[in-house]
Amino acid sequence: MFKKRTFIVLSGGGARGIAHLAILEKIKKKRISAFLGTSAGALAASLYSLYNGDQQKIIETIEKIDQLDEFKDMEHYFNELKGRGILALPKKVTTEIKLLKGSALFPQDNFQELLYEIFGNTKIEDLPIPIFITAVNLRSGNYTVFSKGELVPRLLASMAIPTIFSPVYIGDTYFIDGGVLDNLPVALGYKLGATHIIASDISSSYRGLIKDIKGLTLIFKTQDIFEKNIVEMEKQLATKLLDFNLDKFKWYNFSKSKEIFEQAKEDVKKGFIINKRINKRFLRRLLDKHSLDIY
Repeated sequence: MFKKRTFIVLSGGGARGIAHLAILEKIKKKRISAFLGTSAGALAASLYSLYNGDQQKIIETIEKIDQLDEFKDMEHYFNELKGRGILALPKKVTTEIKLLKGSALFPQDNFQELLYEIFGNTKIEDLPIPIFITAVNLRSGNYTVFSKGELVPRLLASMAIPTIFSPVYIGDTYFIDGGVLDNLPVALGYKLGATHIIASDISSSYRGLIKDIKGLTLIFKTQDIFEKNIVEMEKQLATKLLDFNLDKFKWYNFSKSKEIFEQAKEDVKKGFIINKRINKRFLRRLLDKHSLDIY
């Protein structure tokens, strides 16, 4: 007998991740067969499952995470670079030298410690609602899905934004942020068994680059272009889509989580975009070409 399986696909988006809670508040928990989360979306899904959908607990935990020194320093750093123009040149030079000597700008120690306080040694397969977490395998170059194993290292891997956080070593290889290859993996959801997908996209719209074409700015903008094109294709494959309008918030605006959440609640009131006719032929071609590692 045909059984409907509804997956909730949550995109990455850094500090904008709290917006996912606005859509989860509107979805009946019993309708959720599984979560498929990338980066901040993986964290939101894990917290939702851990706290059994308790919105207040989830928000309090996210606010606690946002107040960590790593994220305060990150927001200050990028705000300063953005606001100082040519005066920021010495900082940019220092940044590039730091990256040449290492793999990341910011440590993850406090973040990792807090995640262990929250989740302990919980395994993905022990969570009440099944969760699939995405990352990118640096050895194979393949998109990776974690469906079992210790949760915290796999969350850190899914959120390991290149140049921001160091790759995470799991098993015999390193992993980085899943959003590098696909920030809204709707097609993958069908490959994992979904029959219906509700997608929540907190990606920012691409804004053209006309100056400062160097260093980190160029790296991030190049990734933004790739992300924009992949995400736009994936949106066409979701059964229902909530396309948030969060462009006024940067991925590093961790001090603005309350404002982000309030904006997200307003966006949810506008309702879902419904895709009545999904291009199944295109979907099959996408699924056939997915280079995928499943753990």
